[in-house]
Amino acid sequence: MFRFWTRFIRPIISTVQPRTILEVGADAGLTTQHLLEYCADNDCVVNIVDPAPRPRLREVLARFDRGYHYYPLKSVHAIPQVEPPDLVLLDSGLPGLAGPDGFEICRRIKQDPALTGIRVIIVSGPTTGSEGQEEDLDPGADDYITKPFDIEELKLRVQNAIARAERESLTDPQSGLPAGRLIEDQLRRLIRQKGWAFMDLRINYFDAFKDVYGFI
Repeated sequence: MFRFWTRFIRPIISTVQPRTILEVGADAGLTTQHLLEYCADNDCVVNIVDPAPRPRLREVLARFDRGYHYYPLKSVHAIPQVEPPDLVLLDSGLPGLAGPDGFEICRRIKQDPALTGIRVIIVSGPTTGSEGQEEDLDPGADDYITKPFDIEELKLRVQNAIARAERESLTDPQSGLPAGRLIEDQLRRLIRQKGWAFMDLRINYFDAFKDVYGFI
């Protein structure tokens, strides 16, 4: 497990430098301990999702009084409750584990209007050609990488996916209208000018319309 941390997880989070990390399925807490130690040194937070924590995980959490939030829920139920991640890295299949596989989790993320903006990369087993690749992308994944993979290639895929998400977050994915930081920047410019007014209109029960047509 330490080798998995040093060769796979640590290089990715060191490249991305996230403010929050979402760990789904903490198992015995070995990777959790490394994540908590990393966040203690880098001022970030781990959101830990595990519906059935093992005693070893409880021991790990007891040694840290901050730097994490624990959710005793299944992954597909917990994701809407935590801060939306910029990127989800999913294994296509985890033999021996009950519950949905990576493909099914990806489908549920992409079918939820509140989560569709999350980038998903699926890590899958070796494919035999383009047909297998198309099957991997069928759940709506934004990208995929097959095993065995080079860690530098995976880091590049992760960086590119986050960069695309940041660019697209400037506009609403459904309406194409300015959103997020574009609106905030425009408001800051207006505040510095004279002769302007701000009107805030709110419509009750508007969420159903927004889910279909986007932010207006």
